[in-house]
Amino acid sequence: MHLLAMGGKYPTLFFALFFGGLFFTETFVALRTWALGYWPGSTICLPLTNYLAALVAIVGIGTIALMAYTCSLRLTLSIAPNGMLIFFRWLDVTPTSRIIARVTNDSMLIKLIVVVPLFFFSGVLVGLLGA
Repeated sequence: MHLLAMGGKYPTLFFALFFGGLFFTETFVALRTWALGYWPGSTICLPLTNYLAALVAIVGIGTIALMAYTCSLRLTLSIAPNGMLIFFRWLDVTPTSRIIARVTNDSMLIKLIVVVPLFFFSGVLVGLLGA
């Protein structure tokens, strides 16, 4: 009863796709293992300089990425405390009712500028098309 409910109106199609997906997943796992065993024996011996150049390129790119991450982290940590202090200081001196009133007024303004003309012009367009 519960197994038939899994497929909805088409339980046969559901289970065919489900078990087909399981079959293909396991097939690709086996093929991946086979390829990892077959690949080392089929490669052409390249000069050592090619492998060293690839290694230097990978290490160089990783080093540059790590340096960029470290610099951005230091910059963020030096700026964030002051920025957060300014924001929290503003929250301390500004009454909550003033913030709520400002957000309400801004949302009404957005409604008047964006939503009302959108519905008006779409209604005019539907009226002109004769629907």
